[in-house]
Amino acid sequence: MDFYSLMLRRPHVADAQEADVDPLESCLLDRNLSIGTSTNATTTRYEIRHPDDNQRDIAIQVSLFVARPPRLSNILISCAGTQFTEQPIIVATFGGLVLLSIPFFQDRSSESQFFLYQPGAPSLYPIPQPSGDKRLDPQQYCACILPHGGNGDYLVAGLVNEEPGEFDLFVYSSLTHTWTIKRPVLAVPGDGSILHMTYNAIPVGGSMVAFVDIWTGILFCDVLDGESPKVHHLPLPSTSISKESAPRVLSVSTPRDVLIQKVSGSSHLCIRFVEVVCSPIFESWRVTSWSTTTTMTTPWCHLDGWRKYQDVCDLDLSVADGVCYDGLLPETSEWDSDGEEDGQRTLGSLYLDMPRMSLHQDNVVCFMAKRYMKKLGTWIIAVDMANKILQGVYQCVRLTKDISYSTVSFHVDMAAAPVVKGDLKRLGARLESYPQKKFCHEQMVSSPNSEQVNSIMATQDGDEMDLDQE
Repeated sequence: MDFYSLMLRRPHVADAQEADVDPLESCLLDRNLSIGTSTNATTTRYEIRHPDDNQRDIAIQVSLFVARPPRLSNILISCAGTQFTEQPIIVATFGGLVLLSIPFFQDRSSESQFFLYQPGAPSLYPIPQPSGDKRLDPQQYCACILPHGGNGDYLVAGLVNEEPGEFDLFVYSSLTHTWTIKRPVLAVPGDGSILHMTYNAIPVGGSMVAFVDIWTGILFCDVLDGESPKVHHLPLPSTSISKESAPRVLSVSTPRDVLIQKVSGSSHLCIRFVEVVCSPIFESWRVTSWSTTTTMTTPWCHLDGWRKYQDVCDLDLSVADGVCYDGLLPETSEWDSDGEEDGQRTLGSLYLDMPRMSLHQDNVVCFMAKRYMKKLGTWIIAVDMANKILQGVYQCVRLTKDISYSTVSFHVDMAAAPVVKGDLKRLGARLESYPQKKFCHEQMVSSPNSEQVNSIMATQDGDEMDLDQE
């Protein structure tokens, strides 16, 4: 089976009676959409006449299926009358809104197009690309959704930085149905040497957006502040690795994550940063977290320095009772044993990637884990960083390249968007209290109305399913 087939492999979908009816404050989304025609109460279709054939229609159908982390939630997509030209992806989520990139053949050409999907009040409709020569390619650049006004209107904002110190800010308004392209300027000219690649765009309040580059830092920008809004740069903490050294030091692709949340009762932002460093030579890994605070209003300022507050290595972990990790670790026979005791491996033999901080469980970080650096199979593990406990384990059934947390699950009827089969309580154990055992290192481990959008956007993402097969 080729790489693309693995990406689009159709998962099994659970029946409605198997649904977990408890609301999920947030879920862990597979950002690559799965091909499938299964439906539920979140299913909706978008239909247009084929531009090259008046006798044929194009129909795109999407459905959301929700699971409790560390299982993956997933959006299933299918199309008729055309074909996808690239992998459909989730660009961003905000509250109950999902911004999709769906590239398909139309008008004798192919272009990635934005679609806004609302699973709670099912609808799917396109957001046109900007007119003129400039495009915001959702397959290359991150964007975010943020509320605009009190009538359910919203903005889509994306930042492009192709030359050091030179930016294009794309802003779409649902009120005018048009794009504006602005030219932001750095608030501190000395920061102009930075070439910023946005890995994530996070709305942080009002019209302020944090554009996160996990290597160079965070750019804060008020996207409605005139034609040349100021961009404020916040460097990330200095660590032992850099973007240049990462390919040599790490066996991972995106070993960092940033979470930004408003401090309750104040105008301050709490920023958390997590990094995982793997050492394939010594079969070990270490996860470190930092935090800091800033203001979210003008004049923007950084209130204090980065503070390291959590540090966990593979040898520190205990395993919560009831968490099944069978198959997570490779047998020694699958490796060059070199005298490995008792034919077993430890958690340090895993390659960890893509840390994702939970939006509703403090101190919980999910990781993509692989038993071999070059193998396709992946797992999701959930770690309670504060208590140093392996909280949950889930084996992905298809190739997963990117994941992100989202609050979209809080805006759908869980009985209507059924979860996958399995003991979700065990695989996604809650943090309130659970017994644990110390890990044995010898043995393992059409456009909506304003009222709909206003309700759907009531809960903000800090950021943004794989399903079991029979």
